[in-house]
Amino acid sequence: MTAHFAEKCREIGLFFIDAAGNAYLRDRQLFVYVTGRKQTVEPGRLETNRRTNAAGLRVLFTILCRPDLLNAPYRELAAAAGVALGTVGPVIKNLEAAKHVATFGTVRTMRRLIDAERLIEEWVTFYPAALRPKLNPRRFRVPDRERMQHTNLLPYAAYWGGETAADRLTGNLKAERLTIYTRENPLKLIADFKLRADLNGDLEILDAFWDPKILAEEGDIVPPLLAYADLMATTDGRNLEAAKLIYERHIAPRLRTH
Repeated sequence: MTAHFAEKCREIGLFFIDAAGNAYLRDRQLFVYVTGRKQTVEPGRLETNRRTNAAGLRVLFTILCRPDLLNAPYRELAAAAGVALGTVGPVIKNLEAAKHVATFGTVRTMRRLIDAERLIEEWVTFYPAALRPKLNPRRFRVPDRERMQHTNLLPYAAYWGGETAADRLTGNLKAERLTIYTRENPLKLIADFKLRADLNGDLEILDAFWDPKILAEEGDIVPPLLAYADLMATTDGRNLEAAKLIYERHIAPRLRTH
């Protein structure tokens, strides 16, 4: 609460209290009026943001999908994550400071993920708000869903995410909404399937943000962690159940090997 607005609240008799300690409270035996206090940043808060902003989430996604890249040159990790080289070092340092990454070795420094499950939970929490909106999301109406859902997207440099990816990974979910991540301009895809722009459409197209040569999956689906995040961002019980299966079958086993 700025000093200006605090004074306005006092003039009209509107009580307030904020997290920085500014307050205006008044009663028969009470009078509190504090202004001018600024919000302080909690220790480690700015450092946490290193891995939860859009660029940091790209790096963290790459590490969670390929823990072995923790020990790769920063340039290779940056290429896989699609970020500037200077982004990687601060994120790694943050993970080490937060005890998410253990460092060992004398001749050569080696790193290992600690409590990857908690990092996955963090990534899935921040992805919908911090990274997904920056992937140029566009919605379309699909005239022929049956044909499209059985299409191999690799010729379009694209990958199924969300419910369709879950169906292909688990065989346990009939997709109602379609999600596609594409590395190239989707004009050919739009033309071939006669997609129509529609804010309430049943298909969402987003930009792919990982290097498929390094994080390649079998077929035309996104890495399981991304499919898991897409499903967890919904409130649909079917999706949450499918997300649980993806985690158990495709994510947890990889964590145990590292």
